[in-house]
Amino acid sequence: MKKCPKCKKVKRIDDFYNDKTQKTGKSVQCRECNVKGTRQYYKDNRGHILRKRKKGYAAIKVQKAKYRKENKEKCKQSARNTNYYRKFGIRIKDYDEMYERQSGVCAICGKKEDAIYRGVAKNLAIDHDHVTGVVRGLLCAKCNTALGNVNDDIGILVNMIEYLKMES
Repeated sequence: MKKCPKCKKVKRIDDFYNDKTQKTGKSVQCRECNVKGTRQYYKDNRGHILRKRKKGYAAIKVQKAKYRKENKEKCKQSARNTNYYRKFGIRIKDYDEMYERQSGVCAICGKKEDAIYRGVAKNLAIDHDHVTGVVRGLLCAKCNTALGNVNDDIGILVNMIEYLKMES
């Protein structure tokens, strides 16, 4: 049990925040008084706090921009790694292993990627089963688009093959 100097009530020790700077390891005021005090301080000093935050955010924004400019390639790789993991559950090293296994060519047509985006050759697309999410392999943009257009439906692909045979 501990007495809060603010509300003068004796409360359980669990009613006080942890505070390593205090000998007891607990805050001086109880949680309830602490919250009231924090809210009142914010109410009284809202304008000052917001100006200070805005100034701090601006400085952080400048620092981040500088870092990104100085570490362009590192940031690009990090973003790519995050994107692959969020979308497909794989990392760049997994992508690179698949790329090596496929000798850098599309798993369907066996050609290297020839699509260009903003003047740079695109990476092979990561093909995955849309139902299970399992990654199947790497495809060029054309083959990936073709599979997407038929919704990975084997029946449609068989019909397409039959159609092509019929016309030849």
